[in-house]
Amino acid sequence: AIVFARHRLGVPDLFALIRPGRIADVPPVGQSVEAGRPICTLLARGPDRAACLGRLGAMARCLYRRLSAER
Repeated sequence: AIVFARHRLGVPDLFALIRPGRIADVPPVGQSVEAGRPICTLLARGPDRAACLGRLGAMARCLYRRLSAER
């Protein structure tokens, strides 16, 4: 799942927020990302599509909360 910026942000250390192996396409720390642009890709596994989508949704919500807290 691709995570998009909800507002302009300076990218924090995303590997400190999401476990390695669950995140890809990570920009350098401090890089500016404009609202609506991709921040990273989240990766999940599950027994079926619904389980994967559920896990990706939960991971994205967690990441958005953490990014909002750093604002």
